[in-house]
Amino acid sequence: MVDGICFQEEASSRNGAPASYTNNNNKGESGSGSRVKNAVLKALCVAGGIFLIRKLTKPTTRQDHTRIVAEALCGEKSSSEQAARHPMTYFNLRMLTCPATTIVNGSRVLYFEQAFWRTPEKPYRQRFFVVKPCPKEMKCDVE
Repeated sequence: MVDGICFQEEASSRNGAPASYTNNNNKGESGSGSRVKNAVLKALCVAGGIFLIRKLTKPTTRQDHTRIVAEALCGEKSSSEQAARHPMTYFNLRMLTCPATTIVNGSRVLYFEQAFWRTPEKPYRQRFFVVKPCPKEMKCDVE
C-alpha cells in the first residue's frame, strides 16, 4: 500500500495487462459527497469551456470586415482564362492591387493598376481605392 492506494494484480490477466488499483482512502466519505464533488467538477469544466469559447471567438467589427475585404482585393489577377475561351471579345488583362496605407478611422487605401498582359510595365489605368467601414446608421459593413 502506497499513500492509501492498494495495488492488486488480477488473477485472470493472461496478456500481461497492467495491475489495477483501488483507493482505500474511505475516511468517512459518503456516496452523496462524492456525487456533489463530481457535479461541482463537471459544472466547473462546463463553465471553463464556455469561458474559453467566448474568449477565442470574438465578434467581428466593421474594421475587421474592412481589413478582410481589402486583403481579398489585394494581389495580381488576370483575365487569361476568359480571353482564352473568347479571344475575339476579351483581352488578356492583368490587374495588380496592393495596400497603400491605412487611415485612422480603419479605412484602407489600395493602389490599383490595369495593364495588358504583354506590356505589364505600361499600365493604362492607375487608381487609388478607399475601402472604409460604413457608418453605424447604415446596414452594411464596408463601403
